[in-house]
Amino acid sequence: MAPDVVVVGAGLAGLACAAELGEAGLRVLVLEKDDVGFEQSGRTFGAVPLPDGRERSGGERSMLRLAADEWDTFEARWGCEVELNREGWLMAFAGERDADDVARDAEYWEQSAFYNDAEQFTRAQALERYPSVSGDFHAMEVRSGGHVNAQLTLRALQRAVLRRGGEIRRGALAVGFERAGGRVSGVRLARGERIAAGAVLLAPGVWAGRLCDELGYRIPLQRVRLPCAETCQVAERAIPGVLRTDTVTVRQNANGTLRVSGSGSGADAAVLHDLSLEDLRDVRLWSRLLLQQRASVRLRLSPRLLAHELGALARRRPRYLLDYDWPAHRAISMRKLRGLVRLVPSLAGVRIHRWFAGVMEMTPDLEPVLGRVPGTDNAYLVAGLSGHGYMLGLGAAQAVTRMVERGAAQSVEIDLDRYDPERFANGALRMREQMF
Repeated sequence: MAPDVVVVGAGLAGLACAAELGEAGLRVLVLEKDDVGFEQSGRTFGAVPLPDGRERSGGERSMLRLAADEWDTFEARWGCEVELNREGWLMAFAGERDADDVARDAEYWEQSAFYNDAEQFTRAQALERYPSVSGDFHAMEVRSGGHVNAQLTLRALQRAVLRRGGEIRRGALAVGFERAGGRVSGVRLARGERIAAGAVLLAPGVWAGRLCDELGYRIPLQRVRLPCAETCQVAERAIPGVLRTDTVTVRQNANGTLRVSGSGSGADAAVLHDLSLEDLRDVRLWSRLLLQQRASVRLRLSPRLLAHELGALARRRPRYLLDYDWPAHRAISMRKLRGLVRLVPSLAGVRIHRWFAGVMEMTPDLEPVLGRVPGTDNAYLVAGLSGHGYMLGLGAAQAVTRMVERGAAQSVEIDLDRYDPERFANGALRMREQMF
């Protein structure tokens, strides 16, 4: 019997959607080209929003607020332990740009979540509350939030899908679709297999553009890398919650190691964009963002990636580059670590033992693309989370799966107009001021 819904992609968003659909009683098949959480979902920093217990300050229920409520009850709902840390996000004002960056971020947060939960601390007040953070900063803002263990989270959602009768197929590379008018009737796999589908939900991360092309919908995505590193074990509670400045972001894992990342700007810029021939297709949409974020993004040329694209162009058929090892950038991570030591002097001498890079798909307005794929009646999309998959993914899954259940064009959970897939064609882009 054909599944009611075929979900393409077994990252956080795809598994959350599959679990929600299974909870609603639908038969679900998840197709994953590699393994569960193989790409960004398994390498993420894992920062998550949480409610602060206060009444919302106004407005409708937003996707970010919906995600915060979901994370608050995640372990109880799915019967699991994901090492949810609830100690908050600590924004330390250490550099000249910090105050402006945090103000913009706070404005977006309040508009998106309708929480007004930030606490302001002088240096003396912050030292009393967080004595380990004793280095170079002059003030601190603390906001409700936390972080989770990504691997445990993915395993929990995988179990939830299977317990509800769903199936997860690994090594199943989706390359196209069967259509009957506006309906998608099946998914084609790389080895020629066709899988019938009542509906299709796409959550393939950085590969969303490839699959949307097959449906006649152009989504302007770019791939960027954010180098990350993990240290050896350090003292317990050396880092409370998620600690961030304008150049470094760090969290402490349950096993005592530290995850070090962060975007930065100028010499500290750590958002790496591997130039692609596909960038030329959307240069008009991207030019404004690239100009605005020119201090925060490093453009890089990968001969191997370019050779792959030229080869695909010659064959007139785009192909997935499945064996590309997205390189880490050790020098950037070392600078991040030195910045961390300036903030937390007790960490002097800590060593990095693992380097990696997370690859994210970004849209020109840095907002997700959620909803029904234009030109189809039963294909839905969760894409372009722009490095905020754990921040927004559970809210996106709640909203979009309700559309799939009802065969609807709009979600009844929240207003998804700002994430409408058609906004790139009609020019309704609202630029955010901050990348991360």
